[in-house]
Amino acid sequence: MNLIRRTERRIRAAGLLRQGDAMVVAVSGGPDSVALLHVLFALSQKPEWAWQLIVAHVDHGFRGAESASEADFVERMAAQLGLPCAVAKLDMPAELAASGDNAQAAARERRYEFLLETAQRWGAEKLALAHHADDQAETVLMRVLRGTSMSGLAGIPERRTEKKVELIRPFLRIYKSEILSYIEANNLPYVQDSSNSSLKYSRNRIRLDVIPYLRMVNPQLSEALNRLAETAADEDAYIAEQAREAFARIVRTGMEDTGAGRSCELDRRAFAGLPVALQRRLVKLILSYLISGDLVEFPILERARLAMLQEGTPHLALDLGAGCRLRREYDRIRFAVQSPLSPSPPTFEYIWREGTERLPLPELHAELRFERPAAEGTTGSVTTPRETENSAIFDGDLLEFPLTVRSRRSGDRMRPIGLNGSKKVKDIFIDEKVPQSTRDRLPIVTDAAGRILWIPGVKRSDVAAVNSASVHLVRMTLHRMPEPASSYFTLGGPSLLQDIQEVLYSEETIQNKIKELGETLSREYEGRNPLVICVLKGAFIFMADLVKRITVPIELDFMAVSSYGAATKSSGVVKIIKDLDVPVQGRDIIIVEDIIDSGLTLSYLIDVLERRNALSISVVALFDKPARRTVELEPDYRGFEIPDAFVVGYGLDYAEKYRNLPFVGILKPEIYTK
Repeated sequence: MNLIRRTERRIRAAGLLRQGDAMVVAVSGGPDSVALLHVLFALSQKPEWAWQLIVAHVDHGFRGAESASEADFVERMAAQLGLPCAVAKLDMPAELAASGDNAQAAARERRYEFLLETAQRWGAEKLALAHHADDQAETVLMRVLRGTSMSGLAGIPERRTEKKVELIRPFLRIYKSEILSYIEANNLPYVQDSSNSSLKYSRNRIRLDVIPYLRMVNPQLSEALNRLAETAADEDAYIAEQAREAFARIVRTGMEDTGAGRSCELDRRAFAGLPVALQRRLVKLILSYLISGDLVEFPILERARLAMLQEGTPHLALDLGAGCRLRREYDRIRFAVQSPLSPSPPTFEYIWREGTERLPLPELHAELRFERPAAEGTTGSVTTPRETENSAIFDGDLLEFPLTVRSRRSGDRMRPIGLNGSKKVKDIFIDEKVPQSTRDRLPIVTDAAGRILWIPGVKRSDVAAVNSASVHLVRMTLHRMPEPASSYFTLGGPSLLQDIQEVLYSEETIQNKIKELGETLSREYEGRNPLVICVLKGAFIFMADLVKRITVPIELDFMAVSSYGAATKSSGVVKIIKDLDVPVQGRDIIIVEDIIDSGLTLSYLIDVLERRNALSISVVALFDKPARRTVELEPDYRGFEIPDAFVVGYGLDYAEKYRNLPFVGILKPEIYTK
């Protein structure tokens, strides 16, 4: 089979080109690129291909008159074929004298820069290069000798995309001997680059000395190295895909709180459960996401991997270079790019005086809200509003005003409720496993006597604790500043977004919480093959995202149970609209709910499953609204506890609308009171 037919078959098999494609052909004037140009030109004359070819040549200026004559040769050849030709004349010796860069690397960078610019200028989506199978063998052998990874063993890719231009190598499976035979048979002129015979270049020494010597051991050395490259490329592609899936499953991406750069966060236990090969590839993927791909050498990857796995070290920081740091805080691993001018942790102090309902905390993008709920009860008992992670209730008559909200200070102590005595705030943070990177960003609430009352999300003190005699209460709630619905202007359409009062939980916040829930369920249901039941309709989006985060075998089924209709409150009448398709007897059951408010629907469903002899029943709810509860019921796994407001989005609806919003927000009252 001649070279033209072999090349055409490979182009078809690999889908390298389509009919009518415009492509730049890089031509040095040597036999390989001359042959490639003539083969592509011959094929372009066929109606089924009809390609537009543009010849491109770079004169680096290294060899004076010799390289100038090569440029003239390429221009004449393009003219003979009736093809446009773009030539770049560079003065690389002068550039290198000024920069001190490596000659071969700098020349390659400038060459590809010109070739890609030419493609963009001509509107060409392809750039054809003349690398062949012997070039592939040289590349693989060079990388083996220098030390390489599976990706390095894959050698030169047959195709890759750079700056929206696809680089293709139609000759990559064709050997030099076949190309020279074609040149000779067709009496094609070409030029010889004298630098190709110089032994001062590593690649030339490999080609001229090392490979001929090794062929005395294996005459089929080039073929063997090409087989290795092909096998490595396939296996590399597979593990790369596995790494991308692992990245999507266990890595949370975001920005540093300071806004200095991007960050990646993951759970150490999830990382430790991956095979070693996948651990290394995941670290490489994280670093490539955060910074330049240059920071992917094995010693750096291995340092990071081992630091992440090290036992008995709850806190660790590692500088990976290029501004990237790895920080480990208990089982929380964080990679982040820091700006050299990253600001210091915020220091703040604000005074709250009675009568003010809101105290802005701009450093934390939050505000502290104050209200005075009523305490109702009889002698010996008191009913107070429920405390949550971000709210605390105090006896107002036992507080000393004004209150202060400030950042932490060295030597801070508080008396945690339930503990007989005081404790250093630093020790509380350690016991509660509060990451070091967030400790300076937690507000501390004190009274006029300097007593620490509350650290939102961590601990409250025993100061001014509510009891049966309490009359005047003060409730404090830390409220993160809402994300405007307008930030989702491309989703849901303006007719939906204009109905949202404020966004409670962004899409990113929801997904981060779902990852946590998935990791917990994976640990607790190892080896149990639970039946996961989605309560339709609202939970279907939550269910779809949650099961992707569960790493143990599960089965799925669906059940539709309703007590709403088109109302905003539960009707109290529960009915099964769609029943399960599989029996539950003797099975571990996980019920997936979008939201629990009155608890009537869920209580009814649990009763049904218990009567069907389920082995165990657990409830995972993304949202919980305990203020609406009319039955005694608590979810086993909870995402968020939400205020008593009508919320929609992410599966939650009002009159079958708003389910498709990617966030959860509060619906404007005028929408459901019309």
